[in-house]
Amino acid sequence: MDWQTLLTLAVSVGTGVIGYFVKRITDDLDKLATNHSANSRDISDVRLDIAKNYVTRHDMAASLGDIKDALGRIEDKLDRKQDREHKS
Repeated sequence: MDWQTLLTLAVSVGTGVIGYFVKRITDDLDKLATNHSANSRDISDVRLDIAKNYVTRHDMAASLGDIKDALGRIEDKLDRKQDREHKS
C-alpha cells in the first residue's frame, strides 16, 4: 500500500468516527428538546394549579384568627372547669 491509499483510508475512518459522534450528539439534543418541551408543559400545569388552589395570605390570616379564637374559648372553658373543681 502506498501512502496515498493509507491517507485516504485514515480520512475515511476518521470521517466515519466523527460522523458517528455527530449523529449521537444530534440524537441526544433531539431527546433533550423533547424532554424540555414536556417539562415546560408540566411546569405550566403546576403553575396553573397553584394559581387556582393556593391560599392567599389574607385568607390564611383570617383562618388562623378563627382557630386562635376557638382555642381561646376552649382554654377559657378549661379554666372555668378547673376553677369549679378547686372550689368544690
